[in-house]
Amino acid sequence: MLYVSGEESTGQIRMRAERTGALHNTLFLASETDLATVLGHIEAVNPELIIVDSVQTLASSEVEGGAGGPAQVREVAAALIRVAKGRSTPVILVGHVTKDGAVAGPGCLSTSLTLCAILKAIAIQLYGFFVR
Repeated sequence: MLYVSGEESTGQIRMRAERTGALHNTLFLASETDLATVLGHIEAVNPELIIVDSVQTLASSEVEGGAGGPAQVREVAAALIRVAKGRSTPVILVGHVTKDGAVAGPGCLSTSLTLCAILKAIAIQLYGFFVR
């Protein structure tokens, strides 16, 4: 599995993984916000599952605008969907949710996905996707 974090450093995630006992040698982490670099990591690792946390933090140099903007979110989601289909690899795109419970940022993200699930962590500790 490849876990791409655009918000936390590899050191932060590793410390959490050590604390929770979630380290595993088949899990890989990339702390990255550049889409082309993420695509390179996917080629290098050839993962069975890809998780991007969060899709609003990635940006493509091919598209104008900053990360999280409509054009960027559309391009990043489309590129990762192409990867998913071309490699037959599941891709989980984590997106931000506002305090009101709405998907943050451009609405184009939810229309590009096969499944849009909103998970709420109320009195639940979510651990499990950590890397070596």
